[in-house]
Amino acid sequence: MTLKVLLLNFPKDEILSVPDGLKITQFSMNSSVKAIPTLHDYHVIILDTDEILEEQWWLKENDALYAKTVSIETLKSFNEMVNEQIETGGVTFCFSGPQYFKKIKAPRFVRYSGQKDWDLISNYFFCPIDLGIVNKTGDTFYPRFEELKYFTPLIKKTPLDEIYWSCYFSTVPKKAKVLGVNRAGYSVFMEVPLGSGRLVMLPRFKNRAHAVTLIVNEVIPQMIHEEEFTFVPQWLQNYSSPYEIQLRNTLKEIEEAKRLLFTKGKLLKKAVAFAFEKIGFNVEILPDGTLPDLRIIDGDSKAIIEVKGHENKQSDRGDILQILSYITETETIEKGIVVSNHECNKNPNERKKEAFTEGAIQLAQKIDIALISSIDLYNIVMGVLEGKLNEDALKKIRKKIMSEAGVVGLNLHNQ
Repeated sequence: MTLKVLLLNFPKDEILSVPDGLKITQFSMNSSVKAIPTLHDYHVIILDTDEILEEQWWLKENDALYAKTVSIETLKSFNEMVNEQIETGGVTFCFSGPQYFKKIKAPRFVRYSGQKDWDLISNYFFCPIDLGIVNKTGDTFYPRFEELKYFTPLIKKTPLDEIYWSCYFSTVPKKAKVLGVNRAGYSVFMEVPLGSGRLVMLPRFKNRAHAVTLIVNEVIPQMIHEEEFTFVPQWLQNYSSPYEIQLRNTLKEIEEAKRLLFTKGKLLKKAVAFAFEKIGFNVEILPDGTLPDLRIIDGDSKAIIEVKGHENKQSDRGDILQILSYITETETIEKGIVVSNHECNKNPNERKKEAFTEGAIQLAQKIDIALISSIDLYNIVMGVLEGKLNEDALKKIRKKIMSEAGVVGLNLHNQ
């Protein structure tokens, strides 16, 4: 069966090669075609939000774009058309960019009573769901290799320094698969299931022609197999065995644990809270913007935790003095703990061995403050998830955390 791919306001000449079994059709809104093709007749749609409303696709008239062949009403129903294409088992690929609005004018078409002569249309007019577009740009891109699957060739065959983003998605739909994030952990590359199909929101590529050629030749043939053309009932997504549910929950917990390795701020605070819960503590998340960040309880023992994330350095004496100041001013008898994700822009294997400077370690030993590396916390959480730590081992870890000062070494193999 031939896979049909529609390029929607996307230049066909960027696809440098086409595999057998794939038919490419290009539709331009300034073409002589008098109607939009039936979108759900295509297995795949490819478009780019940076170009879909650009002047090259429209006639320009009195500082407004003029839809030559398509009415405003049709444009406004595009999200329904795309949604139908996806819901019925299709895939839509979108090279994502910042959201903007264009003034669209279509005077040749019969308009409903009371309508204006022009409308403001967003370049995301096709998108069937709200993704919370945030118009920020950056070039720090972290692929989630464990989730990529058929997208692996796209990332493996593209240098990471040639992938960037000019927006990120603040709203990640339920069941969406995040395939790549920026340094702060916000999604910039994700696959969103809708019905029987998928909406794929892509980051930017310095060589878009190379990227779209990889998508056409290597990604699409892996994503869409002949057996996927068979109708998949809606109820199947919610029909899961206990084993499948357990695996999905475990994968979610692994993703949460990994935030201990690359986040800071609120995301790191949440990840640290999750880690201490997995170790067996009762955890209280304290209000944002206050000192400390967390409180943990194990039986009669209590401790307060300050969470620190640093992009390019270790935690120093200043981090220790902050929690000491709180303990002194409040006269609390709770133990003080500082958790640090140091040099979080680097691979954990390339960071300094200690998360804290020597001065910070000496001060913490002197004033009975426990210091914990978020990398050590990650290793312990993975030990829990993999079933390598029983309750006796976790009890020893909790006791160690609540009793030691200075660096608390949480070595999985010594528990």
